[in-house]
Amino acid sequence: MLSDFREVAHGRSEYSGWPLPPLGPDLRVPSGTLLSIEELGTKTHQGRRAPAIMVRPSQEPCACPLGALSLYMDLCRTLGMPVEGYLFRPVTRGGRSYREAPLSTEALEHRLGMHLKAAGLYGGETIHSFRRGSLQHALQLGVSEADLMRLSHIRSIA
Repeated sequence: MLSDFREVAHGRSEYSGWPLPPLGPDLRVPSGTLLSIEELGTKTHQGRRAPAIMVRPSQEPCACPLGALSLYMDLCRTLGMPVEGYLFRPVTRGGRSYREAPLSTEALEHRLGMHLKAAGLYGGETIHSFRRGSLQHALQLGVSEADLMRLSHIRSIA
């Protein structure tokens, strides 16, 4: 939910329609832009906010989560479907707009498979395999196991 987002430049205020800083002509997020995500009611942190995860811009526009979020929100607003509550939403039956509701795991799995197949990249990937794969990749890059557990809200290694 957008209420999980905090923008550091706005006094860590809860999202209330502030725009992310506009992207530069090279599609880069302005230096110093910082966003934190403080989820409410995760599997690990039920009924309370999870520890903040700081999201910083990437030097590469194609790999920048803040740039992708800014483009997505601008596009939704331009198309008359602004993001107001849920960032990931189900489409209506006609597929021409979004419902203001959370996207189910099944719907997310379907979208992931559909887009990977369209790109000719599908090999049985699931949402879980993306999460696990990104954790394994970060570990190989030298991120500590303790940092990965903290960032991914994992309490113990099973």
